[in-house]
Amino acid sequence: MWSHPVGHVLMHNREMTLNKAKCLPVRNIAFIKTHKTGSSTVSNILLNFGLANNLTAALPNFPKGHSYYNYITKPNEHFLKEMICPLTDGRQEYNLLFYHCVYNKTAFRSIMPENTVYISILREPFQQFLSSFFYYRIDIRLVKDFPALSNSTSIYSFLSNPYNFTKEENHFTYTRNKQAEDLGFREEHLRNNETLKQYLLGLEKDFLLVMIMEYFEESLLLLRRELCWEMEDIIHIPNNVNKKKEKLTFDEEYLQSHKRFSVLDYIVYDHFLKIFEEKLNSQDESFKAELDHFKRVLNLVQLGCSTGNDVWVNESLWHQSFVVTQERCRLMTMRELDSLDLMFEVQGTKRTLNSTHSVKPLLYY
Repeated sequence: MWSHPVGHVLMHNREMTLNKAKCLPVRNIAFIKTHKTGSSTVSNILLNFGLANNLTAALPNFPKGHSYYNYITKPNEHFLKEMICPLTDGRQEYNLLFYHCVYNKTAFRSIMPENTVYISILREPFQQFLSSFFYYRIDIRLVKDFPALSNSTSIYSFLSNPYNFTKEENHFTYTRNKQAEDLGFREEHLRNNETLKQYLLGLEKDFLLVMIMEYFEESLLLLRRELCWEMEDIIHIPNNVNKKKEKLTFDEEYLQSHKRFSVLDYIVYDHFLKIFEEKLNSQDESFKAELDHFKRVLNLVQLGCSTGNDVWVNESLWHQSFVVTQERCRLMTMRELDSLDLMFEVQGTKRTLNSTHSVKPLLYY
């Protein structure tokens, strides 16, 4: 893939630069976050783009300090405009939406501008399950609720027969179809194949790009091209990485058990993985060279940020020279809740809801 002569790379890159001069950076973007898929890093990229360009983000209206402070809506909750903080200080419209919010086409389009671009990200479902299992300490919750289990084997016990721990009717939990739930899938899509197919095709039309975590840098480079952004705009440091995930091995029976249990996530992932790979393979011959350069720049920036130095990135075929300051480093490593506080401060936004949203409790397993 992408094995082409260097001379052609240079020629095509000059053409790409000329074409890029004719386009304008996309500024209105809705990012549908999915759990434990690298979405916090993407949200941080959008946060920095918004701050650099004085854009207005739609902020959740939960009271400060609430356990779902960074959620606009949660599963089983009917989306209302009041769940987003109102515009203030003469701001005319929301440009960005990147906090947790279950996708709802009608509701999103009632809030975001007509020319908004919609994007999301998915992760291989078993790896996403593992990340969730340990990040949300489901191993500890299981042992508490089922004392016969041990912390060291609870995940194997769970995968041996998930229905021993999950009610049959609970099709959407942190361990089951969570990515599909974030994208707005409901039980009706499990009951009717045609309904499922039509919703998938609808999402395909709605979204400019569904990124894939297993191709994270490639995803960001595709995003940059689609949005007519600068490479500086997609510089990042991985955010909210799951450091609690254990290194375990799983036989095929465990993998198949989870695939049967969380079938909708696999359907959705396989569908958009195929689309993503087709888009990736259709890129021009400059893409591979640009990707290699992007990875080198990321390594340079991450090293510089870790040592407390500003990072100067020299001009290249793909971008002008730019500097990543220590302030940018701080923003790239800021915890999501802290960055939300920052956005309230920068935008002068005020919360108007004093009570919690009325929803069913979230299901862990």
